[in-house]
Amino acid sequence: MKTAPGAELILLGTGTCIPVKDRSSSAYVLRYQDFHLLLDIGTGTLRRLTEAGVDYRDIAAIAISHFHPDHISDLVPLLFALKHTPQYRRHEPLEILGPPGLISVLRRFADVYGCWVSYPGYPLTLLEVEEETASVGPVQIRTIRARHSRRAISMRITLPDGVSVCYSGDTGFSKELIGLAEDTDFLLLECSYPSSMPMNSHLTPEEAGKIAAASRCKCLILTHFYPLFQSEDPMKTAKKFFPGEIILGTDLAVIPLNS
Repeated sequence: MKTAPGAELILLGTGTCIPVKDRSSSAYVLRYQDFHLLLDIGTGTLRRLTEAGVDYRDIAAIAISHFHPDHISDLVPLLFALKHTPQYRRHEPLEILGPPGLISVLRRFADVYGCWVSYPGYPLTLLEVEEETASVGPVQIRTIRARHSRRAISMRITLPDGVSVCYSGDTGFSKELIGLAEDTDFLLLECSYPSSMPMNSHLTPEEAGKIAAASRCKCLILTHFYPLFQSEDPMKTAKKFFPGEIILGTDLAVIPLNS
């Protein structure tokens, strides 16, 4: 059995752009020993970090799936906090990975907030990716285009121990995503709309179950729920298509990464 000692996935935000009291916008922390990787950084991420007991100063890298506000809106607040916390000066580098357009997005933020966004006083590395594999700290991140907005990616993160986490970001159903998630240990999959409301750019529980089954993932984690799910149990629907372990994501849930 593969294991990743000291590794865990913390679900900071399992909601969407719609404000609800128990679900923040998209954000997840993948922790491997002392390395902390944020997967998306939507509205409320900084608050959720404190509630999860994760020091924002320990974030070493951020992987952004796309540029919709519910996936990126706490990026500038994080950069601001890292620069202006009294009696703290960051020296460690911060790496930000995202789809094409990332550099332009940061430049536009700098136009609004000031040049410190691009030059915060510590090494800031921006890495644009689309369909490739990149090294970020101790992990490998493989990316593909996601079927969502014009610039969107899904990603598969592989830890040095061999344990893998595939994160869909926002996406519609695609064979490419099934390929990316093939035999992954943990499949963190968006599940935005009930089965009665299929969309090309988001997934239903039925589609999530089918992707999990086709990819032969070991554990399916459902996330990114619109409030429409108040009248439907997405786990019950997904189980009709995927017989393996399913976790219904909730904010601040901690999932040990072993397989």
